[in-house]
Amino acid sequence: NSSVKSSKAELDKKIEIAGLSKVQMGPFIQLDAAKNKLAMLQRENQELDDDRIQTSIEITRLEEEISALPPPPVQYDEKLLVELSESLENAEQSFQVVQGHQSRIQTEFNNCVKSVEILDTVPCGDKFPSCRFLIDGFEAKQKLQPLSMELADVDQRCAKAIVRLNKIKLEVNEQKQSQKRLVYYTDLCNKKEKVKLKLENTGLKMSAL
Repeated sequence: NSSVKSSKAELDKKIEIAGLSKVQMGPFIQLDAAKNKLAMLQRENQELDDDRIQTSIEITRLEEEISALPPPPVQYDEKLLVELSESLENAEQSFQVVQGHQSRIQTEFNNCVKSVEILDTVPCGDKFPSCRFLIDGFEAKQKLQPLSMELADVDQRCAKAIVRLNKIKLEVNEQKQSQKRLVYYTDLCNKKEKVKLKLENTGLKMSAL
């Protein structure tokens, strides 16, 4: 607007200097206005062309990024992920229960071993099982084998719980990664379509100039 006003002021000054009437200068005024409009259209066309080039570059970049991605998962089962997450929670709780039992049995077993070791240091050995100082040691000695068997069993259960827990964790992680890849791939494709639409709109604007 300021440039148009400036051009009009300059033209009025030229008319005044030339001593011509505005009627006589009509064709020149129209020509000058046409030149200004042409310059404006050329600027708009250049801006649109620059925008078109940048949009084309963006489309190429997105296509390259999409092609570099691993193939998206064929299908993603959201229901399966929910079920696996619930299974993982149950497996973690089960493992904590077994681990707690293992810890208690291990502690009891270690205490029995210490009691038996103390019993072995007594000079009279196991000749007086009714001696109140030796009762705990003898009881511990009798418990060692059952506790050892129970400990082996609970160790095996704990190992199985860990295997099951890690298996479910792996399955949950795979499903989450599939979900993440699918979302990312879909977002890129949607973004590409939006940029392509922008390019088409730019072309229509350039055609309308």
